[in-house]
Amino acid sequence: GLTQGNVSYEVPSIHPIFLLDVEDPSIGPHHPKFAETAGTKPSFTIALDFAKVMAATGLDILQNSSFREELNSELATAQKDRS
Repeated sequence: GLTQGNVSYEVPSIHPIFLLDVEDPSIGPHHPKFAETAGTKPSFTIALDFAKVMAATGLDILQNSSFREELNSELATAQKDRS
């Protein structure tokens, strides 16, 4: 299947993560207790704050052509290094 890693070979990408306050650090996204925690108001607030940061990052990329060129240049270099 398609993964973020595969996509990142073709287009500049980021794969950020954020943490929710689960009772044990070994509880990951596919665990029922993670789903329970994700449905809480504090988790919603964390997700919303993170979404704002992601949106601001996207806006910065769209509005800043030199930053966008830098990202594309880094991708081109990485693609060349892989070949």
